[in-house]
Amino acid sequence: MKITKRKLKQIIKEEIESSDELISSIRQLIDSIETLDLSVDYMASALTGDDAIAIGGTQKSIGRAAKAKMREQEINEADGKGCADTDKGCIRKRADGWVILNNKKGGIFRKCDSRSHCEEILDAFHASKG
Repeated sequence: MKITKRKLKQIIKEEIESSDELISSIRQLIDSIETLDLSVDYMASALTGDDAIAIGGTQKSIGRAAKAKMREQEINEADGKGCADTDKGCIRKRADGWVILNNKKGGIFRKCDSRSHCEEILDAFHASKG
């Protein structure tokens, strides 16, 4: 017996509608997904400093492609300004190797082969400033 696509859709629809348990499970799954989405918005809020409700609204209006803003402190650490006053310091491991961040101007001060190489460069720099 051959079943057409239309007939198959009709059979599936009838089976879904006849099962209250299945419909209840689908509704619970939808509620869980909405709760998870809201949880992700709150995590994004903690990272960006934006309001979680605003993040959710932005995503609903323009989609997941909405760009997140970074907090001012994270921007300063990322570009190096004030790095000497942080727990991390100015030596950072990046995907392409080790770097020393410029504490005053921001950006990268020097690239290094290893953490110890960065420390040697910084020691020499500070000794020369004497």
